[in-house]
Amino acid sequence: MISRRRLLVFLALLANLLLSSVGPAQTVEAPSDSDKATARKLMDVGDAKRKEGDLKAALEAYRGADDIMKVPTTGLDVGKVQIELGLLLEASTTLLRVSRYKHPEGEREPNAFLEAKTEAAQLAKALSPRIAEITLTPSGLPADVSMKVRIDGQPIPASANKLPRQLNPGSHQLDASAEGFKDISVSFELGEGEKKQIPLSFEVDPNASKTPPPPPTTVPPPPVPPEPSSGPGAFTWVAFGVGAAGIIAGSITGGLALSRGSELGDECAADTAPGDTMCSPRLQDDLDSATMLAHISTVSFAVGGAGVVAGVISLLVGGGSSSSSPSTEPATAQVKPLVGLGYLGLTGSF
Repeated sequence: MISRRRLLVFLALLANLLLSSVGPAQTVEAPSDSDKATARKLMDVGDAKRKEGDLKAALEAYRGADDIMKVPTTGLDVGKVQIELGLLLEASTTLLRVSRYKHPEGEREPNAFLEAKTEAAQLAKALSPRIAEITLTPSGLPADVSMKVRIDGQPIPASANKLPRQLNPGSHQLDASAEGFKDISVSFELGEGEKKQIPLSFEVDPNASKTPPPPPTTVPPPPVPPEPSSGPGAFTWVAFGVGAAGIIAGSITGGLALSRGSELGDECAADTAPGDTMCSPRLQDDLDSATMLAHISTVSFAVGGAGVVAGVISLLVGGGSSSSSPSTEPATAQVKPLVGLGYLGLTGSF
């Protein structure tokens, strides 16, 4: 059997374990002696200012004491002075807090606290019908345009700016705006318990900034046809170049053909037996080359002549300028002949 001593030790360990798992209890730090003395002094100042009729100074002193102590007796005096100042909404909040005050468990709540809580609840209930109320009724706004509202400088949520709103009695300033519409400013008075509708008639603002229209589509001007060239065009220069190149190439190849033909005639006569009309076979390749040069010369002269004729015709009819845009620099053409054994060609830039 388990002894009584061991059972007590086991229960103590179990209780310690349970308490450690729950964690330390949350405790509210109690006001220090300095705090309490300061709060008492502030309450005395508040009483004196209240008797003098300086309610704002009395409220400041009472609120300082209540911020330190946070007990029903200090809060009740704050709520009473707020009522005297016409701050009914603020007084309602303060008095409801006082009436819901919870005293620390395990401590006996003083009778002064209980009496203050009861009085606060009664005052809060009596305040409710004294609080004023307004409802905004805007007009002239499209359904997709929302308005922004400020009352006494405080912004009102957009979701609530058309719903009934609680306000203190007295003077108020309302400012409303909407994009594209003139701003609205309204001053109004509210009596205790009064319920009033505030009409807001919005008018379109002609000076409101609007999205600028898109720029007009610009149509490019028609292309200006090039003016006819006053001098020879590119085709004229090319034609004369080809003609010159053909004549030069014909002259060179012709000269080479004549020179080589004369040499081969002498060699053929010396190498041929009397009475023969054919040259020796060893000279046949040279004869073919000379014949080829003669043909190239003939073709070159033909091409050169055609080029010169084309150039003259182009010059007579106006230069034969190209269809491209006129250039500020005169067209130039360069043609060079390519002459080789067995071929003829041209190279150049236009």
